Amino acid sequence: MEPLVEPTLARWLTPATRAARADLGEAVASMIRRTDPTGYAGCCHAIAALDLTDRLEAIRLPTLVLVGEDDPGTPVAASRAIHERIKGSELLIIRAAAHLSNLERPAEFTQALTGFLATVG
Repeated sequence: MEPLVEPTLARWLTPATRAARADLGEAVASMIRRTDPTGYAGCCHAIAALDLTDRLEAIRLPTLVLVGEDDPGTPVAASRAIHERIKGSELLIIRAAAHLSNLERPAEFTQALTGFLATVG
């Protein structure tokens, strides 16, 4: 798993977060290192072939589409497309965050999520 640590960190955390929070970067790196390679490969294979875009319109429940503005794996444009296909959904972009916005910007992430959940009862 070691060869995957650096490129994964580069996708999951912004450079600013990695510079300011070395502890967070190391915690995520440690998690990656402990990941079973077979399970990781299986997950990558499943995700690569997964496209449920044509089924998004079927979602009829309140939906929050939450994305980090610097997420290269699930970019804002893709999240915007998801939002546009789910009637009545909300799109929230968390600034200065990549894929792990819940770790990079925990207060903003939690506020967005709890605020949304409060509106749906």
